[in-house]
Amino acid sequence: YAPGMCYPAVADPEVVVELERELREKGFNVHRGIVASSDAFHAEEANLGAWSSVGAVAVEMECATIFTVARIREVKAGAALLVIDNLATGEFFEAGAEERKRLELKAAKGALNALVSIRF
Repeated sequence: YAPGMCYPAVADPEVVVELERELREKGFNVHRGIVASSDAFHAEEANLGAWSSVGAVAVEMECATIFTVARIREVKAGAALLVIDNLATGEFFEAGAEERKRLELKAAKGALNALVSIRF
């Protein structure tokens, strides 16, 4: 995404603060931290120990790309990730598709409210 260099994939601090505020107001437990991005679905299990040892609290597939392109293009970006599986403990989201959809919509509304508060 940044040819010829290693570019840090970092969320915009203002976006992070506003996302956290809105999602807490909606009743979500919010955790900030380093997120590892991987392009291989479920291949992250093999790298879990290494990522965890450097402080990664989650694994997902898009944030590094979004944050890097946003920084290069001078656009603010952040992410709110809904945890559905815990690879460290082997726990999986068992509440069902309807509950997951409800939580996704609730989080999306919080994220949209956060965007309104941010000066772009």
